[in-house]
Amino acid sequence: MKTNLLISFLFFAFFVNPVTSQNLKKNELEMTNYRVHIFPDAFLVGSFSDYLGRFYYIEKETQIDRYSSKEKSLAKYISFFITNNYKVKNELVFKDDNNIELYVPNLAKRLHTNFYNGDGQIIYEKFVTDEEKLSFLLGVYYRYGEQLTDEIYQIKLVNSPKQKVIYELLKDLGCEKIVFDSTQDKLPQTFTFYFVATPKMIKYFDHLKQEKAQLTFETMSFIDDTNKDFENTSKKNQKVKKELIKNLEALFN
Repeated sequence: MKTNLLISFLFFAFFVNPVTSQNLKKNELEMTNYRVHIFPDAFLVGSFSDYLGRFYYIEKETQIDRYSSKEKSLAKYISFFITNNYKVKNELVFKDDNNIELYVPNLAKRLHTNFYNGDGQIIYEKFVTDEEKLSFLLGVYYRYGEQLTDEIYQIKLVNSPKQKVIYELLKDLGCEKIVFDSTQDKLPQTFTFYFVATPKMIKYFDHLKQEKAQLTFETMSFIDDTNKDFENTSKKNQKVKKELIKNLEALFN
């Protein structure tokens, strides 16, 4: 990614609403007392993979999802989440190619029927309340997101039709500062959203802070940091990331 975000980003939405000190204190009090409520269906659908469409790799009638070898902690948490919230048995299958598959036939069929059309495109209108939308966003963030600063977050999707609803979702939830970047001229296509999260979003993201940290650590542990090329690449990536954050802060402030 080029360091000059003003040039490289294809879309930028920036709105500011004046907030009085009285309203700010009221909002802080509301957030202190705010309790996160997760809608299980919305969270699960948010966490679902949809590379090239939801049903390209997933069996519609029986399969909840497919996870890579570096998503073992994610797979185990989703399995626990289903057991805890739906009170049904589920099966994690570890394949010879190191991928992990999760099967819950009745639940998979219901979620796929209710939240996806025949082409494997998500039906965003199914999420009505803010809590449902926040639960969905939490699922997306848990698997595909990253916290860059105290307030700035990113969600990065690859060859995913889900990207079509993320901007609308963020705006519906009151997100006023969003940057969108894509590589539509390259394969695989990547779609990245950078945004200043609202206090409610941060409450939801923090709900899975430990699980997210474990998933991030697990992903990093698959990289051989003894390799000199990796060390050089890592330093370069960290430099690019710092420049990215610096430019995002300049845009958002």
